[in-house]
Amino acid sequence: MGHPGLNRLLDVQDEGVELTSGVSYGVFTVKEKPSKVDIERRYQELFHYANERVPEAVKGKWVQFGIHGNLGIDLYPEMLDIFQLIPMSPDTTVVRATFFGHPNPTAEEQELRRLNVEINNSVNDEDRELCERVQLGLQSTGYEPGPFSEEEQGLYNFHQMVRERIPVAGLAEAPSIGCLLDENERLGG
Repeated sequence: MGHPGLNRLLDVQDEGVELTSGVSYGVFTVKEKPSKVDIERRYQELFHYANERVPEAVKGKWVQFGIHGNLGIDLYPEMLDIFQLIPMSPDTTVVRATFFGHPNPTAEEQELRRLNVEINNSVNDEDRELCERVQLGLQSTGYEPGPFSEEEQGLYNFHQMVRERIPVAGLAEAPSIGCLLDENERLGG
């Protein structure tokens, strides 16, 4: 399992819903069954304090939006985060993130924010480890390119959009240096 903490903390309400705009979203409810992990259990005990500031439809929920290919927005009862993934090379990515919340948080909201960041830092560590393992696999002699999993519909759609708008992206081999623009125009881009 990629994210055991999230599995202990959240139930999936809607996950991986793809909109025609290229935006995907997921809605997760905070479980009532107390987690066995202290920070997760403490979050569960406090999260209802932040529900006073959010609309009824999202009380007790984590709502995540993905704008493919590299932007995420997460809405929590106690705060909002925005993160961006910036590829620097085939095997290096910079992650930028910022957080927003009510300018006068209650003591409970402040603690919830701290717990949320700690919980999501663990999730980010899990993602980093998964990505590093994928990169090792891609560099192995046994790797053969294949289709995306059906769980990766957003990435598949993003790649299709890139191929439609930049036809050379669909070629098996890159055009010769200095020929990219000509080749792309020849292919109809």
